[in-house]
Amino acid sequence: MLSESGHKPSITSDQITPVSKAVKNFSDLRKAAKEKPQYLSVHDRIDSVLLDFKEYIRLHQELEYYRELCWKLEITNRVSELDAAPEKLLSLREVVGEQAYARILAMDPDEIADNELFDEE
Repeated sequence: MLSESGHKPSITSDQITPVSKAVKNFSDLRKAAKEKPQYLSVHDRIDSVLLDFKEYIRLHQELEYYRELCWKLEITNRVSELDAAPEKLLSLREVVGEQAYARILAMDPDEIADNELFDEE
């Protein structure tokens, strides 16, 4: 994983704990993870990371933000490509075929209420 600068995260030796030692000192590791991530090693290789939950939530939200941003960028790029070459456009009928297109047209758009389409958060 790369940091904002494009490099691997900086890990100091005080952040690395062998799993065998972590089991005995888990409370101390949890406290240390409030300050900075703690890395658990197995056979001298980092195996797991212990993060403060607030930091995990922040990272998760940031990841979701960038996933959505990439998705929007992909859509924008595709639209731009089609604007530049409209001859590449295909109709839905051409993409899905006659039978599937007929089934789509026969669907009742009110079969599922709008508020049932999405999970509530």
